[in-house]
Amino acid sequence: PFPIETGQLGETERLLASMFRHWVLGHANERHSSLVWRELAQHYGRECASEGVTALSALVRTICEHARRNFTYHEPCCPCLAADEYRLIALVDACRAGDLRRAAGLAEWMVGQDGIGDLVAAGTRLGRLIELPSALQGATPAYESDEAPYCLDDAERPRTLQETVDGA
Repeated sequence: PFPIETGQLGETERLLASMFRHWVLGHANERHSSLVWRELAQHYGRECASEGVTALSALVRTICEHARRNFTYHEPCCPCLAADEYRLIALVDACRAGDLRRAAGLAEWMVGQDGIGDLVAAGTRLGRLIELPSALQGATPAYESDEAPYCLDDAERPRTLQETVDGA
C-alpha cells in the first residue's frame, strides 16, 4: 500500500517526484533540466541547487546503469504515482532519516548489487539537501527567467538516459 497519486504526497515528496520526472525528460529537452534547477533554487537557494542537481543526476545515472528491470515513471503533469517513483521517494526519505538499512532494502528493489551503494549515496546527498529550510528563510530565490548555471550540461546526464529508463 502506497500513494497512487502525487496529490497524496507531502510538499517535499511532490518536489522529488517532479524533479525526477523533469530530469528524465531533460535528457531530450534542456528546458526540463533547467526547470529542476529553478525548482531547487526556489526552495533551497542557488548555492544548494547545484548540489541537488548533481545528486539527482547521480541517482538517475545509477538507476540507468544498474536497473533490475524497466523503471516505471509518469510524465511531469500526470497526477498518478508509479510504484517505482514512490520507492525512489521512500529511498531518499530513508536516507534523509539516516535509516540506511531501509534505504539499502529499497535500493535493492530498484538496482542490482553493484548499484546499491551508489544509489544510497546519491539518495543521501539529495536527502541532506531537502533537510534544509526553504528559500523563504533567507536564500536567494530563482525566477522563471533564470537559466541554469553554465556547468549544467550534458556531462551531468547519462547519454542514453531516456532509452535506458524506458527499457529500450
